[in-house]
Amino acid sequence: MIAALLLPEIQAFIRTERTLAERKALAFQKNPFPAVPWQLVLEQIESREKCREKLPLWADTPNIIYPPALSVEQTSSESLARYKASLTNSSSLFDATGGFGVDAYYFSLHNKEVTYCEQNADLAAIAQHNFKVLGSANMCAVSQNSETYLQETSENYNWIYLDPARRHDQKGKVFRLEDCSPNVTEHLPLYFSKAANVLLKTAPFLDIQQGLLTLKQVREIHIVAYQGEVKELLWWLDGNYHDNPIFRAVELHPKNAFSETFTWNPETASIPTSEPLAYLYEPHPSLMKGAAFIHLSEKYGVCQIHRHTHVFTHNERIDFPGKCYKIAQTIPYKKKELNATIYGKAAHVVTRNFPEMVAQLRKKWHITESETNSLFFVKDKNDQLCVVRAQKV
Repeated sequence: MIAALLLPEIQAFIRTERTLAERKALAFQKNPFPAVPWQLVLEQIESREKCREKLPLWADTPNIIYPPALSVEQTSSESLARYKASLTNSSSLFDATGGFGVDAYYFSLHNKEVTYCEQNADLAAIAQHNFKVLGSANMCAVSQNSETYLQETSENYNWIYLDPARRHDQKGKVFRLEDCSPNVTEHLPLYFSKAANVLLKTAPFLDIQQGLLTLKQVREIHIVAYQGEVKELLWWLDGNYHDNPIFRAVELHPKNAFSETFTWNPETASIPTSEPLAYLYEPHPSLMKGAAFIHLSEKYGVCQIHRHTHVFTHNERIDFPGKCYKIAQTIPYKKKELNATIYGKAAHVVTRNFPEMVAQLRKKWHITESETNSLFFVKDKNDQLCVVRAQKV
């Protein structure tokens, strides 16, 4: 079917620019290409559209074949794939969960030889075709169960890359590595018998503390974000490493890019606390995920408002990895004071270490949304509830 989709007239039709309304109308149109199922052509158009922002190289390159839209949605973006590939410069890498092949393509730019493995034969055929179109000459593609392949091959690798998928019967439950396919914890001895280094990608909602208890020989954990949202956790497992892991929180968007390196220490007793000063600082989500509170306090000289209220304060405006607010007022959480200051006002509402939810507070104090004013409902260093009124800088 790939050959049929590559016919010039079909490729021209797939790559025709259309509005959303025009794309929807295609579903009611008669198939002008009887040799190819109409649904397959429509699928190509939909999947290419999904690649425009996430995978522009795939969207813009002629003769690329696209998998179903769900596979596009589940794959890494180009920026995320480039970042993880930059961690693996070596002579050989085995991609055990190949998928659409985006990660494998970028691995091929940083490793002399890459073996792409995908047990879905249709997806593997699409990826193999696209590798040729994109000029990846150092790529070997196989369609097989990755564990079976590793057990049977005599090859050894510098790296094995894994992006395990959560099994369908586990949706809605607490995320655990044991509930994913492949089961990394079960097959880790096999992986280390074939490679000294394993790069494991997990969803951002995996509990890091639980991951550290489950996985062994974790050398580094990269908390990777894009446009202020944590997208994935990358675990570098080193078969010869027996020390504490290094953490790296990374924002990849060019306008706000940063990288912070720290060690894991979720305890906050040693962080100095203070009443709200002139500025309020809200750490970037990647640093919140990595519990980098001691690191932030020591590096930037900021104080927490409370040992469990993870917003910081300082008398000066500083270059801080996160959001900065100019504090206008700190208000005790008392009805009389709040009626006079925030009742019926417009503000963005944030809660930190506070007993009520945002929706409750909005309803209780009749607060509408605002992009300029912010209200932080927090507990202060004296264990008193208060509201910090501030404006984003």
